[in-house]
Amino acid sequence: MFRIEWEPRAVEELSRIRAFDRARILGAVSAHLTEQANVVAGHRKQVFDLRAPWSEGHEPFWQLKVEPYRVFYDVLPSPQGARAEGLVMIRAVRRKPPGKRTEEIL
Repeated sequence: MFRIEWEPRAVEELSRIRAFDRARILGAVSAHLTEQANVVAGHRKQVFDLRAPWSEGHEPFWQLKVEPYRVFYDVLPSPQGARAEGLVMIRAVRRKPPGKRTEEIL
């Protein structure tokens, strides 16, 4: 099981989203990221070759699709002896309009 934490920037972005969509996003995060956050699925993928604004390098990061939003996150290992498999750090929540590419909304 993964522990989920939100960066302050992601909390702020989420607070600006209307309540209906915010509830959908929170439900999707809970449903899809607590168990298999680091497994590729139809709504979840790892992003390579893009520089995330929260990253110092070009480390891959993850994206959860909750139409029309994208939740960007990192999966970090748990400290030795911790109960959780790892830590999911939610970095950003962005709306992705049709026709825009991921790098345009980061």
